[in-house]
Amino acid sequence: MARNRRGSVFAQSSSPGVGTRLLQIVLVLVLLVIGGGVVYLGFGDLDPRREVVEKEVDDSRFGQ
Repeated sequence: MARNRRGSVFAQSSSPGVGTRLLQIVLVLVLLVIGGGVVYLGFGDLDPRREVVEKEVDDSRFGQ
């Protein structure tokens, strides 16, 4: 079995692993979603619907 220049067969490469890269991508996506939500809440039109609701309640329900 040939050895690499570092002297070990089991030497790790200097590039980040697949798990590290995937974690970075997920963290960036989460930050983008949170940032988008903050921008929407800051500038979005969030007026509640305004409508009059009238409901007649029978007096017998109150037991008097």
